[in-house]
Amino acid sequence: MDLELRCPSCKEYYQSPIYLPCSHSICYSCALTSIRSINTIEQNNSSPNISFASDLDKLSLTSDNDSGISTTSRPSSLLLPPALPEISCLSISSNHKKIYSTYLQCSVCSKIIYMDITGVKSLPKNHLLIDIINRYHREKSSEQKILKCQLCSPSKQQSITCICEQCQIGYCNQCREQYHPMRGPYSKHIFIDATEQLSNQIKKKFCHDHINRLANFYCLHCQLECCQQCSRHTNHQIIPIHQATKLLKTQLSSQLHDLSEKAKYGADFLTKLKLYPEYIKKNAEIFQTNIIKEIDNLILKLETKKQELLTYINDEIERKISLIHRQYSSYNEHIQRTTGFLQFSIEALKQSDPYAYLQVCHGLNRKCSYLEESFSDEYECKPHTSYEIDFTFDTEYLYRDIHRLQFQQIKRKNKH
Repeated sequence: MDLELRCPSCKEYYQSPIYLPCSHSICYSCALTSIRSINTIEQNNSSPNISFASDLDKLSLTSDNDSGISTTSRPSSLLLPPALPEISCLSISSNHKKIYSTYLQCSVCSKIIYMDITGVKSLPKNHLLIDIINRYHREKSSEQKILKCQLCSPSKQQSITCICEQCQIGYCNQCREQYHPMRGPYSKHIFIDATEQLSNQIKKKFCHDHINRLANFYCLHCQLECCQQCSRHTNHQIIPIHQATKLLKTQLSSQLHDLSEKAKYGADFLTKLKLYPEYIKKNAEIFQTNIIKEIDNLILKLETKKQELLTYINDEIERKISLIHRQYSSYNEHIQRTTGFLQFSIEALKQSDPYAYLQVCHGLNRKCSYLEESFSDEYECKPHTSYEIDFTFDTEYLYRDIHRLQFQQIKRKNKH
């Protein structure tokens, strides 16, 4: 899972990761360094308009009248943040300036993400990834599990016993009595036990269209959080946010179960595949012995030919072993990626924040489906070569055709 927690751009652990529309993530600082600007284009400027229109003609973007979120009519290499409107053909011919002033390219899938003048701030934070990274670091470092009082002197730092919800400061018993007495302006402050995880408290999220109302519902059609007053979701299927979380977690759990079964089968196949080089060597030794016995019956004229045949066999051994090694390495890498994704997804299923989970669940589903399909499409559980040497050696016409002697390829039937 360590690979899933590293930024594809800087290769370090994510720092303030942001969630891209292509379902990948990137560090906030890496996104800032990757931003590129787009020149402002007006209708009256004919020369730039032709160039821009030419580019947009290739995009085939969706219409502004589309009330849902659709990426099927937009090219897979161009994406927009959820907070920004779609580019339409109408916006090209209007007198208004183009609202998409910046863009960046995803370092994983190379897709283009357009942004407005606010730049990276228009992209949402990946809260689920932040929580998983924090939990991952806490589990990796046993020293970090013991929280220290923030007001004690460094040389005499004590473990905290409580945390003030309002001040967000951890105190030991002595410092709490000294610096935070339960009287005066502090009398209404609430202390919680230090073992409670503040980060696991459910964060309230407000509706994007109605900023004064909580987004307590989820539109399955648009795949967005919403409130009861959202008119653009009137004819869509809307369910409570917790029900949506449970539904989508169930879907991912089912996919993860199927993927886990295939990964288990793949791991068993890797174990068998690892023994193939030894089988090849053993069968090659037997074959070489038979060759030597036949060639030893020939006189001096066959000595040179014998060396050629043995060299040919050795090359075949190396070729077969090389094929198996390459197949093993490729399959092993795929299994490691799958195992890492399984661990990451299991951590995602533990997430108690529905908004953080809903933000990335569809990306996880797509990746899960891709990994599952790749077992069938790219990683067929079948060795790329047989462990037997597929040649025959016949000495009947050897003396007459010694100068034209070569191996004959055997076509073996596939074993079901």
